[in-house]
Amino acid sequence: IYSMMGSRLNEQPLIQQKNNIIIEDIITYYYLNEMVRLIDFPEKVHFIPSTGESHIPVMMNILMGWRLDFLVLLCDTAEKWETADFLRKTIFLQAEESSVKKIIVMEGFRNVEDLFSTIDFKRFVLQKRIGITESNSEYIENNGLSRMILVTAFLNYIRNENTAFPDFDAETRKNFNQLFERIKKSL
Repeated sequence: IYSMMGSRLNEQPLIQQKNNIIIEDIITYYYLNEMVRLIDFPEKVHFIPSTGESHIPVMMNILMGWRLDFLVLLCDTAEKWETADFLRKTIFLQAEESSVKKIIVMEGFRNVEDLFSTIDFKRFVLQKRIGITESNSEYIENNGLSRMILVTAFLNYIRNENTAFPDFDAETRKNFNQLFERIKKSL
């Protein structure tokens, strides 16, 4: 496909030979790309957003066909666990060792927004002083908020205020550090 467009695979910015990470949506892509930049992650990673978990197997098949290295990163919901099990059974043919290394589930985090502490979610994402008694993802859902508008506001705030990783509280830093450490071990 790329050769028909007159481009080489390694010249395009999204998919590379190694360290590709398939994620479930574009919103997760924006948050994780920004946090990788802020944390100054030592590995060059390439997040590839899917349009939902149902399209992840197709993306995996394409990357496998192109003989490219990849991981899959999923949030922790019943549907995502079903997707992970499906991928283990069909793509990895029950090869437990390969699938455990290649499929990462962010246990305890229903959406990427849940990686932020409630305080940081209010400060950097919502940019409001309000009381939140549920998880960040539940707050978004219960209030009918647009995740795309929230991530856009987050990116604008982070860049306009020159926010650095130490500006986040300990809980947020811990969550992202653990996630990126797990990714680093799987690369």
